[in-house]
Amino acid sequence: MTELWSDLRGLLGKTELIAKDLEFFSTISICNTYISNTAYRPIPFLTRYDKTGANRFFSKTINSTETVPRLLSMLLAKYVDSTASRADGPSQGDGGKEPLCVTFAQLGPDVGGFQDTLHGGVMASLLDESIGLCAEAYREFVAKDSLSRLYTANLEISYRAPVPAPGILVIETWLKKKEGRKYFLEARVLSENGNVMVEAKSLYISARSPAAL
Repeated sequence: MTELWSDLRGLLGKTELIAKDLEFFSTISICNTYISNTAYRPIPFLTRYDKTGANRFFSKTINSTETVPRLLSMLLAKYVDSTASRADGPSQGDGGKEPLCVTFAQLGPDVGGFQDTLHGGVMASLLDESIGLCAEAYREFVAKDSLSRLYTANLEISYRAPVPAPGILVIETWLKKKEGRKYFLEARVLSENGNVMVEAKSLYISARSPAAL
C-alpha cells in the first residue's frame, strides 16, 4: 500500500514514489527541460498521496490509466532549501520569470469532453490543485506560516485553445504576491509543443488560526 502524506516537507526525498513518473516525463522534451534543470527539484504531487482522506478526487477518482495516470511536480530548489523567511511581499524575490512550481500531467482518454479534447472542468481542477500546490510550497518553505488550511477564494480561467486528451500538459505556476492571509497566484498551461492553451489567476486565503478568532 502506498504511504500517504499531508505536507510537502514530508514528501521531500521520497523519490521512490516518483521514480517511474520521473522516468516517463524525462522522455518528453518540454518536461525534461525542467527535470534536467538543477534549479528544480522533483516532488510527488501532494494530493495524490494525501493521508487525511480529504483528496480522493485526485488520489482515487482520476488516478487511473484511463484518466490522469501520471502527475509530477517540480519546485524551485532555492526556495525549498532556503532558511530565510519572507512573510509578505512579492514572491520569488524579484518577481522572476521562473515559475515557483511546475506540474506535468499525463491525460488519458476518459477525461474528455468533446472528442479528443480535455473536459473544461477537469482542466479547472488540475489548475486549481496545481496553483494550490504553489501556494502551499510558498507557505511551507518561504513564508513559513502555520499550517492552517488554504482555500480557493477565486479562480479566473481563460481557455485559449482546446486541450488535447489523451496528451501531456505542463502547468507553470507563480506566487505573484502575498498580503497577510492572501496569496495571489498565476498559472499557464502548455501543450507538449509548448503552446499556451490556458491561463489563470487565483486568490488563495489561509484560514485564521484559532488564536486569532
